[in-house]
Order: sequence, then C-alpha cells, then structure tokens
Amino acid sequence: MRLTDVRRLTGASLNLDRPGAAGEAAGLPEAISGPVLTLWRRFARTLLDAVGWGAESIAVRPYPGGASLAVTAPIDGLYAATDLIEQAWEMTQAALDGGTADQAAIVAELTRQIEAEADPGIVALAKAAQDRGATFLVGKTTSLSASACGAGCGRTTPRPTPARSTGRRSATFRWRWSPAPTASRPPCA
Repeated sequence: MRLTDVRRLTGASLNLDRPGAAGEAAGLPEAISGPVLTLWRRFARTLLDAVGWGAESIAVRPYPGGASLAVTAPIDGLYAATDLIEQAWEMTQAALDGGTADQAAIVAELTRQIEAEADPGIVALAKAAQDRGATFLVGKTTSLSASACGAGCGRTTPRPTPARSTGRRSATFRWRWSPAPTASRPPCA
C-alpha cells in the first residue's frame, strides 16, 4: 500500500465541492480496504481538528485496488493540506504496523506550514470573487484571475518565498482588483 499523486485542488472536483487536496491510496487490498480507509479518515479528522480546520470536510472514494482520499482546505492552505493527507497516511501505516506516530510533532509542523502559507490577500480576493458570483482561478504559481460579467478582474505577480521542507515551492501573490468592464473599458484579457 502506498500513497501516490498527492495534489492541490484549487476548486471543486469529483470528490470535493471547494478547494482542498487529494491523494490516491494505491495497492490497497480489497479485504482490508474498509478498515484502512476508516483509520485514515479518523487520523485526517484528528489532524484537521488539531490545526484549527475543524469545519473542513473529508471525502473517501474507494475503487478496485485503491481509493481517492481528499480534504477541503482554505485556499491559502493547499500545500499544507497535501501534507496533512500524507501525514494522516503515515499515521495510518504506523497504526497498521502496531506503532504510533508523534502526533504532537506532526501537528506542530502542519501548523507552522499553515502559518507560513497564510495569504490574507488571496483569501480576500477569493471572497470578493465569490461575493460577486465570479469565477476564481489559481494557476500553478503565478496566474490568478477572478472574472465574470460585472465582476471585474484580478491580476497577480509572483513574489518569491522560501522553499518549504518538503522541497516544493509555494508562491504568494500580490493582487489588484480592477473595476467591472464597461463599454469604454473592455474585460480583462
């Protein structure tokens, strides 16, 4: 059993109705998949609650030989959410092997990552887009847009941030909200 393809989800997906993260549990024997997925769900909930994300949801979609594992997360906490999925999987494997993981250390590291990743600007832009019924899109590391009829357009430029301990690089955004397009001002390209 292994966890593969852990990724950020910047919007709604097959398993979630809003941003979050997902991973695939591969090589999961059908005979034990139920207890393994129940255990992962329990550890994921424990970690979500411990980092202050108690309102976030968990989705598990089993399929032959594996399962999709997903959690919702704040838009500015998606990298931390991928780490949360991985840590819940590590805790699950430790429990299956008869051991335990250092939950306090895991929670401390996740909390540190959430604080480092926090970006009130992107949260405000996402809320503004939602309030206006606009589409809000976040690209790999530099693109961001929020646009809809009468909603305007947000643009960003990347600002470098330090590499995280997992080797991935996150980006924070500077943003600007433009007024709605009019006959004299065409929509953003």
